[in-house]
Amino acid sequence: DQALELAKQINDNKSIGLIYSKIGKLNYILEDPEEAIKVLVKAIEKQRFSKDNINIAETYKTLGLVYLNYKKEYNSAIDYFNSAITIFDDKDLHAYEAETIMYKADAYTALKSYTIAEELYEEVISISKRYQNNKVLSSTYIKLANVKAALDKLEEADSLANLGFQIAEKNNFKHILNLGFKIKSQIKEEAGEFQSANYLLKQHLALNDSLLKAKRSYLAPEKRLTFMFDNHIDYQKE
Repeated sequence: DQALELAKQINDNKSIGLIYSKIGKLNYILEDPEEAIKVLVKAIEKQRFSKDNINIAETYKTLGLVYLNYKKEYNSAIDYFNSAITIFDDKDLHAYEAETIMYKADAYTALKSYTIAEELYEEVISISKRYQNNKVLSSTYIKLANVKAALDKLEEADSLANLGFQIAEKNNFKHILNLGFKIKSQIKEEAGEFQSANYLLKQHLALNDSLLKAKRSYLAPEKRLTFMFDNHIDYQKE
């Protein structure tokens, strides 16, 4: 709040926009979508005024995530992701572009437009390999596996899920491992391997509980300022 007030006093619209964007992202993570949207819209207004085209892309991406994961308005989410992708591509920020395309594919998966989602995930895999973005790569392999399973390509789904899981395990990407356990369980169930499916589901539920406890601790009020600065993205330095 103090940083925001100081930025307002000196009429620093770029800083005001960035602070609003980070507060909006924090509200998204705290599962307060209405407040997140309200603050993120303010961020976009300031970022447009200051012509902060790089950081506005991150704001568009966060708005897309709010509409994807909480509002369930998938076409709106896609529109925001497209706005972010255009800027990331124009500024050659391909690692961020790949992640946003992945989220766009998530929206198409939610719409059950599996063929479109499949093509987008494959594009993300190509970009992620080129720029050695293992976090996005592992997550996308697992999400593509989910789409392949929906298209009744279970052998291919199982192979892709294992690829993504191995990368996540090697790099200790716990949230992706959690997703991996869930998707692998669903694939095994579809294949009629119920014992394996049950084991993987139990692994998912246990890890999910652990991650929720860690999230509650990390996002305690006294730690939120640290969170905001730890998650700062300085695109200019990139």
